[in-house]
Amino acid sequence: MLKMKNKISTLRKEINKIDNRIFALFVKRFKITKKIMKEKNKLNIPRTDLRRENEIISNKIKRFGNLDKKFIENIYRIIFKKSKGISC
Repeated sequence: MLKMKNKISTLRKEINKIDNRIFALFVKRFKITKKIMKEKNKLNIPRTDLRRENEIISNKIKRFGNLDKKFIENIYRIIFKKSKGISC
């Protein structure tokens, strides 16, 4: 029983490391998004580009087809919503 708990603990530590990397990448992504929004504002371009959003989702579904398609779409819709809310 103790051996199984240790294995679970080890696996959870791995998940924690992965989660930390994911959020570090979110921070990096949103910094870049802020730069894009600044450029869009200068050029008077709308914040939303549905063609681009759909292209990203479609590409991720193709690349990570082993994941649930709706899961991928939901994650990206959240990311896009957050990105559009970033002030410049």
